[in-house]
Amino acid sequence: MQQAFPKVYILVLNFNNWDDSRGCLESIFKIDYPNYEVVFIDNGSADNSLAKAKAWVTDKTPLTIIETGKNLGYAGGNNAGMKYALEKDDFGYLWILNNDVVVTKDALRLMVKHMQENPKAGICGCAILQSDKPNEILTMASTYRPWFAHPLYIEGYRPYDLAKLKQYQEIEKRMDLVSGASVLVTKEFINVVGLMSEDYFLQFEELDWAIRGRRKKFTLALEPRAIVYHKCGATFSQIEGALKGKQTIYKRTHDRYNTRGRLLFTWKFYPYFLPTVYLALIGDIYDRIKVGAFDNVSIMLEEIGHHFSTPFRWLARQLRKN
Repeated sequence: MQQAFPKVYILVLNFNNWDDSRGCLESIFKIDYPNYEVVFIDNGSADNSLAKAKAWVTDKTPLTIIETGKNLGYAGGNNAGMKYALEKDDFGYLWILNNDVVVTKDALRLMVKHMQENPKAGICGCAILQSDKPNEILTMASTYRPWFAHPLYIEGYRPYDLAKLKQYQEIEKRMDLVSGASVLVTKEFINVVGLMSEDYFLQFEELDWAIRGRRKKFTLALEPRAIVYHKCGATFSQIEGALKGKQTIYKRTHDRYNTRGRLLFTWKFYPYFLPTVYLALIGDIYDRIKVGAFDNVSIMLEEIGHHFSTPFRWLARQLRKN
């Protein structure tokens, strides 16, 4: 018999951003789901986040705190939380949340119920709304265009209207990934597919996970009635931190890991699209040159150079093995 409320581990990954993490945690402890444990993972913060988290804990806000000791990136940090849950082996689902989100009271309950009704699903997403425009959708899910290595938001930057619920539910049939800001995943999916790939550091991990899941016959699910409010861009802002130089509309951290992720993901899953991805990156570099973002250009070229050396490094490893 299926358990009505299987245990859920809720993972909140923090890096130098306790203020947002506290808001996320406060919203979690107001949810109406009766069976969960919150795991706070600190990814090597240098802003006293750990001390603040420990001081915040009370009987009403119990936290399991994991210290990674250094910044392991999105996948590495969340994998630390997943390993903890897998060792306990007492759960049905993991809910991975960006620390810059605020969850609604019924979001987890609605997603778990939807997953129970769709046993082939391994990952479930929800409606991600903008925290500063709470009636506007940031994304429901995304499709992926491999020829340019670009995910595209579905229903992005449009009013959220539950009168369109049937339309929103149809998104399940064409989505390629859910937003990494809120990912509900089954224990079975993790046991069969494995943890997130740590090759990317930031970006493309959720797409990598989704495509690996599809190859193992898992589907993606979406519960559009479940809502999470996202403070878009906070993660990049924290990592960007004290970087000096000319500020533009293009964040250097984004350009580094977006360039790396597009090339690595394409090399891994769609190598025949590499020529068109190269052309797309040339266009992106031209856009940076037009606004004088030469630091970004340098970073992108560095990542492209690293990509082109990948086959030679792979060959060198094979020769050393022999």
